[in-house]
Amino acid sequence: MSLLSFVIICALPLEYNAVSLLYQYGHATSDTNLYTTRQIGKHNVLFPGLKFAFFAGVCGGTPKYPEIGDEILLGGVVISKTAVGYDFGRQNPGSFVCKDTLDDNLGRPNRDICSLLASYLHKHHGLSPYVCEDCNRFPHSIFKMAHDTIIRLGRIASGDIVMKSEEHRETLVQNEKVISFQMESAGIWDEGVSDYADSHKNNQWQDFAVLMSASTIKALLERYIGTKRRR
Repeated sequence: MSLLSFVIICALPLEYNAVSLLYQYGHATSDTNLYTTRQIGKHNVLFPGLKFAFFAGVCGGTPKYPEIGDEILLGGVVISKTAVGYDFGRQNPGSFVCKDTLDDNLGRPNRDICSLLASYLHKHHGLSPYVCEDCNRFPHSIFKMAHDTIIRLGRIASGDIVMKSEEHRETLVQNEKVISFQMESAGIWDEGVSDYADSHKNNQWQDFAVLMSASTIKALLERYIGTKRRR
């Protein structure tokens, strides 16, 4: 158990089912607690010697990456760099101001996390400027693009309220520069975009998005070298 340094947390059964498909083998244990021990790549995935906590699953995304303007497609994956609580802050007359409490409490990602995320960073090419109203006009093109999963890194918004308002979503995107919305707590979010956090929210993309999330975690763990544990 002391060699186990990763935990993957899933909020929904379909998220757990997707992650379970990546397991290579398990470890026998006499522990009476209910959890599953597995290995992905060269890494044991459980505790107590944890370095990383991954959240695998689905989230609501923003259609465009803040400031840059690149698309965030349904079925794509977002990975967190920092987090902000969008339901925690101050309600001023005519506006709600988020507090950066999650960022302050969590601090900056440690060296291992920065190294893990930096190992992925690269430039994407050849995106087309599709927007919401064009989604049903080019089904074959969108389906083809969805197979080439695009991963975005950025700030995640987390809260206890399901985001289903385009107006509120865009306000948070502009003010907080977030790229996705979800309802779990602190860790490395690695989640597939299954909707755009607006009134069109549905489950149509959930299965595909959660598989992309699980596959991205596997790819990250297989590339991660890490540091030797002290004895």
